[in-house]
Amino acid sequence: MKRKGSLLLAGEAGHVLRAVADWLTEQGYQTDVAAGCAEAIEAIDRKKYDLVLADTRLANGKLSDILAYCRGHHPETGVVMILGRSELEFSGETIFAGSFVLLKKPTNNGSSR
Repeated sequence: MKRKGSLLLAGEAGHVLRAVADWLTEQGYQTDVAAGCAEAIEAIDRKKYDLVLADTRLANGKLSDILAYCRGHHPETGVVMILGRSELEFSGETIFAGSFVLLKKPTNNGSSR
């Protein structure tokens, strides 16, 4: 399968991130997972990523730290922020800081579809 791009998934939900990374790998993407902010920044320095998908819930740092680091040191790396419903007010700050895409996490409203 042809390589489609390199992705870094950063967040605290390890098993969920690993499952998403495995699926993306099956689709032809080269994927890595970082559990927290410091680990993500170290990974970004070690390897060129086309895109970083970052959750707002990060150990040892803030999501905006990853965004600022990419903008300052690796401007060619795209950053997609994944926000929870209660974090939507954060979106204005991240757009101003240079994130070009914000994704809202799906919510389970209790329906059994």
